[in-house]
Amino acid sequence: MSAASQPVGIDLGTWKICAASLDATGHSEMIRDESGDTFLPNAVRFTETDIIVGREARNVMFLYREEVAYWMKRELGTSLYSRPIRGQKLPPEVIQACVLRRLREALHRQIAGESRCVFSVPGHFDRWRCHAVIDAGEIAGLSGLGVVQDHVAAVLALLEAKGETIDRASSRQRVFFVFDLGGGACQMATLVLHEGVCRTLSYEVDPQLSGYDFDLRLGELVAERMLAEGFSEPRGNPILWNRIYAAVVEAKHSLSGRERTRLDVELESSRFEMVISRQEFETQCADLIASLQRKLTRHLQRVSSEPGRSIVPVVTGGGVRMPMIQRVLGEVFGRDIHFTVNPEEAVARGAALYGALCLERPCSLSKSSARVSPAQNHLAQLNLESVLPFTL
Repeated sequence: MSAASQPVGIDLGTWKICAASLDATGHSEMIRDESGDTFLPNAVRFTETDIIVGREARNVMFLYREEVAYWMKRELGTSLYSRPIRGQKLPPEVIQACVLRRLREALHRQIAGESRCVFSVPGHFDRWRCHAVIDAGEIAGLSGLGVVQDHVAAVLALLEAKGETIDRASSRQRVFFVFDLGGGACQMATLVLHEGVCRTLSYEVDPQLSGYDFDLRLGELVAERMLAEGFSEPRGNPILWNRIYAAVVEAKHSLSGRERTRLDVELESSRFEMVISRQEFETQCADLIASLQRKLTRHLQRVSSEPGRSIVPVVTGGGVRMPMIQRVLGEVFGRDIHFTVNPEEAVARGAALYGALCLERPCSLSKSSARVSPAQNHLAQLNLESVLPFTL
């Protein structure tokens, strides 16, 4: 692959951003920053003298609420960010561009030549919101090639991970169900891939069910335990809650691999410690799990009525690492769910592959028979057809 027009896929998540490009063999690879990290927290803090992005901003988002902006992705396409930052209302594209500028630095270190970026977007983003995503990238100095829907990118990443191409996959009709539990929303989509055409049959989004909601449930468990042990209410104390939330996220990640974990929070004159079991966490989230199971069952019933139809599950988003989520998916599909591709990298990898198809560059998904729409109006797509949305 020459140095010119290198395709880059950017997964612009609500809580974090990651990107992928293609290596010399046409396979996707993740972009890493100077510390070797693949994920950049999607938060920015405006101080009197500096603009601080990434982890340093996210870690103080409850402590300096008037200075820190987060969840900008949800507000792209609106005129102004919903909260004033240091007394000023700013366009969400400008705020988002501050974070994307840091990503551009990582791209320049890792990629020679011009980068042409494809941004992944949720399936419910309309034309205006897609334009806002591209605008944020251009403000940050990124050359936008277009957008691709998250669920389409996830399927492309799965095909690459399984060593398949668009040509081979088109020899028979294949149906995919994409479940994405990210930090800001839960998305479900059903797609058919046939003769090089990727067709969306259904799509749902629930912004009230996300990885963040599971964080809050675990935070409530910690807060109630603190009150029971005589500590003051932590949820109304920004300094204390900022520390607790960081510990809660770490504990949640730990519980994905362990049955029990210890949470330790340093207070002004003492320490609070507690042991949390996975069972306690899952009990705290029982209503969320019940709601998710109902949504999954209803969605699949609507799209699997055709006799003999086999649906391939595709899971993305950091939330799917929670054992309780994997258990629900396994019950609904009647089989264990395996991570064929890293669920937190799939969308970025797929977006990079989609960019290669748009640029007609060699990639692992040989596209000789794939029908790809040209990049027009920033809405280039893999011939997405027959979208039949239904809402929650």
